[in-house]
Amino acid sequence: MRFCFLGATFSSYNMGCSALAASAIRCARHCFHDAEIVLLNYGLSNTTIYYQNAHEIVPIKCANMRLSKNIFVRNHIVSVLIRAILSRLVPYSPWQKAILSGNYYTNQLLHSDAVCSIAGGDSFSDIYGMQRFVSIVLPQFIALIMGKPLVLLPQTYGPFKGILARCIARFLLRHATIAYSRDHSGIAEAKRIVGKKGTAKGRLRFCYDVAFVLDAIKPQNFSSPIVSNSDVHPSVRVGLNISGLLYNEGCAPERTRFDLRDDYRLVIEKVSRKLLETPGVTVTLVPHVFGEKQNHQADPPACLALYRLLSPNYPGRIFIIADIYNQHELKYIIGQFDFFVGSRMHACIAALSQSVPTVGLAYSKKFAGVFESIGMDTMVSDLRTNDATDTVRFVDDAFARREEIKKVLNDAMPDIKKTVLELFCDL
Repeated sequence: MRFCFLGATFSSYNMGCSALAASAIRCARHCFHDAEIVLLNYGLSNTTIYYQNAHEIVPIKCANMRLSKNIFVRNHIVSVLIRAILSRLVPYSPWQKAILSGNYYTNQLLHSDAVCSIAGGDSFSDIYGMQRFVSIVLPQFIALIMGKPLVLLPQTYGPFKGILARCIARFLLRHATIAYSRDHSGIAEAKRIVGKKGTAKGRLRFCYDVAFVLDAIKPQNFSSPIVSNSDVHPSVRVGLNISGLLYNEGCAPERTRFDLRDDYRLVIEKVSRKLLETPGVTVTLVPHVFGEKQNHQADPPACLALYRLLSPNYPGRIFIIADIYNQHELKYIIGQFDFFVGSRMHACIAALSQSVPTVGLAYSKKFAGVFESIGMDTMVSDLRTNDATDTVRFVDDAFARREEIKKVLNDAMPDIKKTVLELFCDL
């Protein structure tokens, strides 16, 4: 079998995207042990990487198209789209294949048994803007034009603020061979989008987020004693993931983009102080999206700002993960905590999948859906409705119930992971 994955990449600073790519590859090769994988994405050049997880080393073709103002560059997605359309206009099958084989990108799609889109987990929506949404859906249209089976892997559908985005979503959901939602409410949302014509039996299905089966691999250069040696620090170890996106755009007066009820920086500071004032607690700040200093979405600058603010008042109680780690290594680090609070979805999934009691600080509906799917719906504090005081109270209550929550997760995780690993067998 040969699978072409859309919306999954290892070239992103966002370890959530890398976690999705790694997990989708593992699921595919769990069911088809010799499956070939192509990642069709955006970038400057094509390459082959050798991806390594805890089980094997897999050669992965990375076919990178361009999406820029200059549509005349050779690998621009518009030229790929035009070639796909031309192949449909030609009535003679050998000519169709010749047109598609003559382009590296359409050739990768041509020889794939299925085209699987995961859309970064939450980008099948216009919440991040129409430009990003268009970049996500264009390769899906190309696959459909070429007559390839389109499988929408477990993800969040919507929200859609604009009529155009909703119409595009309706078309793709109606024409996908199978559409998986990573939350139960997403099935209902997808049915509302497609209407009666698109609700063929068995086509809309539920599956947990694929990142629940991501391997946790201990970093070779990891030396922070606060999460690697519980004998040296027998305290209650709390991990706190801060979103650089919310830290920079979720503050007054700019927080209107995500409709947050309170200033995100104030929320994070109050939650941190409450945890640090609890006897025996240490807090480690954990980034999950890296990047250059000018990247306003990167987490490390936000973590560093909070660390500098609080460390003088809590010496030896607050720590920071300062080095850069990949998705597997970060999952290992997160798994060492006794309690976790996260503003990034896949930082939370890394914790939950290792039975670490976790509170999600939500800025969109995706948190509630994913947490609810594993029976943890009471562990989400929605920042769109809860202010700083509400969130502090929420985290404090969950912290008190952490042993009870851990037991529930321990019981649930084996079946959840088994279901995810068999995703491609279901195909």
